[in-house]
Amino acid sequence: MREPDALPMVLVVDDEEEVLELLGEYLRTRGFGLRTAYDGESALELLRSGGIDVVLSDLSLPNMGGLELIAAAEALPHPVAVILMSGFATVDSAIGALQAGAHDFLRKPFKLRDVHASIERAHARLLVERAATRRRDLLAYYEQTHGVEDLDELPRLFGTLAAVARAETGADEVALWLVGGNGWDAVARGGVVRALRSVDVASVSDGPTPGQADDVLTVPLRLAGRRIGALGVAGGRRRMDTDRSRLTRLGRALTDALARVDWRPDR
Repeated sequence: MREPDALPMVLVVDDEEEVLELLGEYLRTRGFGLRTAYDGESALELLRSGGIDVVLSDLSLPNMGGLELIAAAEALPHPVAVILMSGFATVDSAIGALQAGAHDFLRKPFKLRDVHASIERAHARLLVERAATRRRDLLAYYEQTHGVEDLDELPRLFGTLAAVARAETGADEVALWLVGGNGWDAVARGGVVRALRSVDVASVSDGPTPGQADDVLTVPLRLAGRRIGALGVAGGRRRMDTDRSRLTRLGRALTDALARVDWRPDR
């Protein structure tokens, strides 16, 4: 579990085992978080599960190449930095990689200090990109809550809230529950969704939940004084007081939208 100021989580993707071992040992000993994959498809699965900051990938991979991996990564809800490397690099391939969205391009054989420097540069740029994305998505969410006019628009709003809540708290997973005619329903989920599966939603309150891990946070949602739902996040890092404040504000915006369209639990 990483703190907000920790070194980035790096995903190294290469079909050469010796490259994975070399980079893995180097990055671990210097405090970086590490994931590894032998091909592009496995790398994409890890990216979809969340928690990755920087991808260090070979240009040529089985199943899905480095350029395809960049395109797939750009479709993810939160930005990641991709550094491509190749043992058959040309000026054209380097330019093509950067035009495709790579943060850097390294030629094999590389010097480990150059890899280190490249990761640090990519991570610094990524933090700027994520801050801009966060501001944009947060504004879009609040605009969406004010613009909801019909119950049919709620599923899209629920999905937006889940994505924004995860980004605002740096969490690996998120869940949104609302009470319905047959009990509590998970109307939106995102990320790996492990810890939140075991949450006793009916007991969620404003105070800390006994036995809850310090990377899990749940807040209640209330409408007209009645508790009608809960919003929870987990993983990524230890939760902070600011996370509770952010989730509470996001939840209030949602309940205001629910009131505007006359949402009721029995609908």
